[in-house]
Amino acid sequence: NLHNCVNLMSLDLSSNRISSTARLNERCGNLTVLKLKCNSLTSTEGLDKLYSLEVLDLSGNLISKFAEISRLGALPCLEELWLKENPVYYASKYRVQVLSCFPDPAGLRLDNQETSTKELKLLQKQKESEE
Repeated sequence: NLHNCVNLMSLDLSSNRISSTARLNERCGNLTVLKLKCNSLTSTEGLDKLYSLEVLDLSGNLISKFAEISRLGALPCLEELWLKENPVYYASKYRVQVLSCFPDPAGLRLDNQETSTKELKLLQKQKESEE
């Protein structure tokens, strides 16, 4: 029921058993804040087209693949991302793996923590080894 919400800037859909966001960008394309905490999301499809998004809370969902996080790297304005309590959160080197999905990891606050100098150095080493 979000058909005519094109000017909506902030939306909290936490704890609503949502399992898909595939066409959310068609209904709420101007969102800057989106909270989808504690739902049943396994994919970020559709979220990668919310280009005005600055804050995205996906904590407490079912996201288990870093490929789903990689999609979010296309969001040019994203400053805050919450992924706690998703299966990916418990992976080895979780923060570095998530931060590597973004073109400017220094500008991203992940799970309410700034990107550290140590993480930036690890990302730089990782990038150099790939070249």
